[in-house]
Amino acid sequence: EHRLRTKSGEWKWILDKGKVTKRDEKGRPLRAVGTHLDVTERKRMVDLSLAQRDLALSISSANNLLAALENVLEEVMKFETIDCGGVYLADKSGGLTLAVHKGLLPEFIERAKYFGPTSAQARLVMATKAVYKPYKEVLPNEEDVVRRRQGLRGIAIIPILHKEQIV
Repeated sequence: EHRLRTKSGEWKWILDKGKVTKRDEKGRPLRAVGTHLDVTERKRMVDLSLAQRDLALSISSANNLLAALENVLEEVMKFETIDCGGVYLADKSGGLTLAVHKGLLPEFIERAKYFGPTSAQARLVMATKAVYKPYKEVLPNEEDVVRRRQGLRGIAIIPILHKEQIV
């Protein structure tokens, strides 16, 4: 198994299988046949299963909610494309308060420490659907100097429900 880059620049995991079908008189290969199989999705599923296991172990080792949230953020940030993040807790009105964070600039934290119940961010979370998109697609009106300085390109919103309520 190895990675190959496609024409579009995307990386794919490839499983190569083959064998030599013809050799010369000294035993050196002259002809080989085989296949290339894209196993990217299988690799993603294995990685996801391992991440879920690690997350479950990490959460179960926490002795309070804040420690559990810190562990969740720590596990999520092990993915190679995630370099900063935060976990919010929803209040009874539907507002979101930043509970734990890592890799965020102080000025970004100041602007993002609370989102009211009518904010675009709160509405996205309350929709209870996961979102993984470029930041500009999700929050197009959020173009500001602080966000650019933070370097946000993508956003993942993963609502967590307990007894049909947003956590």
